[in-house]
Amino acid sequence: MEVYEHLGVPSSYHVTQSANKALKDINLKLKMIGDSLLAPWQKLDAINTFILPRVSFHLKNGVVQKGPLNLIDRDIKRIGKRCLNLPQRPSAEPLYLSYQRGGLNLLPINVVADISQIVHGLGLLQSTHLGKLTMAFLSNVVKKRIRRPPEPQDLANYLCGRMEGAFANESPDISNIWTRHRSATRRLRSKINVSWVNEDGQMTLSELIFTPEACS
Repeated sequence: MEVYEHLGVPSSYHVTQSANKALKDINLKLKMIGDSLLAPWQKLDAINTFILPRVSFHLKNGVVQKGPLNLIDRDIKRIGKRCLNLPQRPSAEPLYLSYQRGGLNLLPINVVADISQIVHGLGLLQSTHLGKLTMAFLSNVVKKRIRRPPEPQDLANYLCGRMEGAFANESPDISNIWTRHRSATRRLRSKINVSWVNEDGQMTLSELIFTPEACS
């Protein structure tokens, strides 16, 4: 089956290669910005205006591997450090500080990828037209993992990345949007206090979670 593009995102059963091609084009545009004669602030503005939104759109709507993202992240760090007159070897933390603290207000691409994955899943679960279908799909995925019909809290615990009890079972399921969503949430929870709750049968993100035991 041939790959086709929907709003610029490759779509089909096998889209990895085409997604990589799209990210290579993004990386090429990024290098062109870095090598241009624009002022430092203009380069950063171009990255925030044209590059990062395009990457985020692909992350929310396509299947993207980490390898090409690492290349984009590397070049953004290189350009950012050059704009701040920093040597290339030191840590990139100054790039991630807010503008008020003298940073560039950027996020590592792997964090952007995990956030985009969660935003995409939230949109599907709360969709007026697709909500019931996606909830049924999620329930089926959790059922395969815990080997029994899931309770509402089981769905939240699964998305939070819980590994105790029944969730310690090896999943017989293939990779899908919810297995990737679970992995993204687990990675993100090491950096951001994010948690899922089931409110009256609808999955949503909690507003404020300050403890790592929030999903227990």
